[in-house]
Amino acid sequence: MAIRPGEQPGEQPRVCVIQGGGRPRGNTYHLCRAAARGATEAGAEAVNISLVGKRISPCLGYACDHCRRTEGNCCIDDDFHAIYEDVLASDGIIVASPVYVGTISAQLKAFMERFRAGSIGAVFHGGRDPMRDKVGGALSVGIHPYGGQEFALQSIINFFLAEEMIVVGGDTPHAYFGAAGESGAEGPHPCPADGILESHSALEGARTVGTRVAAIAHALRRIN
Repeated sequence: MAIRPGEQPGEQPRVCVIQGGGRPRGNTYHLCRAAARGATEAGAEAVNISLVGKRISPCLGYACDHCRRTEGNCCIDDDFHAIYEDVLASDGIIVASPVYVGTISAQLKAFMERFRAGSIGAVFHGGRDPMRDKVGGALSVGIHPYGGQEFALQSIINFFLAEEMIVVGGDTPHAYFGAAGESGAEGPHPCPADGILESHSALEGARTVGTRVAAIAHALRRIN
């Protein structure tokens, strides 16, 4: 990991790259690897987290409301809490999802919903949202160029905005709103696990999303 001139070890920003579903080492995984590589190239510590195989329940909302009554504590006992602590310890978050039915995976949606506890704690008990001013970048992959990738990106961006985060894309022309690509719908085996590796634009876009998330997080650290 690169250390900038005058910087001490441990002062680099920390970027959390979250694989929000798909095969353990499939196309979403490969996009995450490219984004993590970009973040480390920009001098950040990249932490890779996969939701695949994790037990994460959706938020119960006002039917539960435990978080509002307890200053932001969530009563659901599952794998969310350990991942949430990793996210809170990071300066930037990159979220990736395969496209399912034209949007993000159900597992990623449940993960996002659970951030409500921290937000509700801030709203009803004073203070600020714990995700406020963290830097966010989005990635998605579908089977086809028109498979719903931009809808998935927008869902992730909406999550960032709801959490009062700072949203960045990648470099033009690869990643205006985040990075997206296709796994491939042709041939005897549509949607191969490594189809995204054929798309230079998607991988380069993901890398630049990682670079920009790390760079903006680094700049914000210097300001704060």
